[in-house]
Amino acid sequence: MRSFLVAGLVLAPPAICADFRGTEFGSTCAAIEAREKALGSEQIRANLSKGQAYQFNGRAFDRDVLIIYLCKNGILALGHLQFPYGTYDEAVDNYLTTYNLFLSVYGAPFITYAKHGATMTTTDFVVPEVGAATRDEYHAAWRAQGLSIRVDLMARRDRAEDTWFAAVVTTPVGE
Repeated sequence: MRSFLVAGLVLAPPAICADFRGTEFGSTCAAIEAREKALGSEQIRANLSKGQAYQFNGRAFDRDVLIIYLCKNGILALGHLQFPYGTYDEAVDNYLTTYNLFLSVYGAPFITYAKHGATMTTTDFVVPEVGAATRDEYHAAWRAQGLSIRVDLMARRDRAEDTWFAAVVTTPVGE
């Protein structure tokens, strides 16, 4: 069954396909609440201004995450995992954990880049380092098994010391 692969990757550790935490992209969002409850997640009020959304505090990659499902017309369109805000080094650790897991499952990303503008290919790319003197935002993207997966290391706009975070966004290819 194709669906538990990326679900497991993006949701819990390893499982992989065209789903997010066990809910197939393009399928109804009706079972999301029950599925997340079964995974031990705690639902929180979705405070997004447009569209149907579900938010949970839960676990993925053996870490605490904010889990967001965005649905369009009752159909799952996007899955988002966000690690807690923290120092740059904490966010880099979260980024590298997810990056390395996707790298081991899907191979090299089709693109990686840093905010400073250096666009790289899979033959010439860099990843952030814990303890780096220069702090920058990094992004990597994969397209595999009907999914577009993006892993991001970013800072909030205020750029205070503890406002870095890593996130994973998963959509069906073409969304």
